[in-house]
Amino acid sequence: MAQLLFECYRVPGVNFAIDALLSIAKNESGSSSSSSSSSSSTNTFRLPNDGLVLSFSERATHILPIVDGEWRPAESRRIDVGGRLISQCLHDRLQFRYPPFKAQISFPGRVQLLKENHCFVSTDLSGDFKRVSLAYEGRDPSPNLIRIFQLPIPPRVQTKSSSALLDEAARAERATKSRERLLQIIQKKKQEKVSLYFHSLSFLDLLIS
Repeated sequence: MAQLLFECYRVPGVNFAIDALLSIAKNESGSSSSSSSSSSSTNTFRLPNDGLVLSFSERATHILPIVDGEWRPAESRRIDVGGRLISQCLHDRLQFRYPPFKAQISFPGRVQLLKENHCFVSTDLSGDFKRVSLAYEGRDPSPNLIRIFQLPIPPRVQTKSSSALLDEAARAERATKSRERLLQIIQKKKQEKVSLYFHSLSFLDLLIS
């Protein structure tokens, strides 16, 4: 990658860094005054003295501690829980709860929109569970806990007209009659063969006697 940037695009310099650390460094530098930042000729990468960075991605979550202005890689952790797993869990629960709407609860389309627009990170999990249970019982005055969604109505299946049904019945009746005639013809040929065998046997008996 670096060779491609230097040789093909003539990039004067490259710096590889972790996006979560760059984000907290940018937020830390943004809190400083604009006069001090304008006086400096170059932007410096400075981490806060102490901090904890939570980096959420599609596949995993990274926890990066910062102690005394330095990142501690040995104490960093990775949790294999990301946005896609949360969307998949929400999708499975909705399809299990509402089986008639499996086709309408699409993944990741509508489930992704539900998660991004209506889900939140709880700071008081037990308290939120109590509020949700009270809201279902109608004893919580906060109106933002229960959401009602209208899924798109599936298209109606066009029923066949009476004339089409009569045509199908007539075709089925003709097929049944033709099958019966074919069976009769096969049975008649079998009887003719049997009678021919008996006639030949009787002729042999006459020759022998």
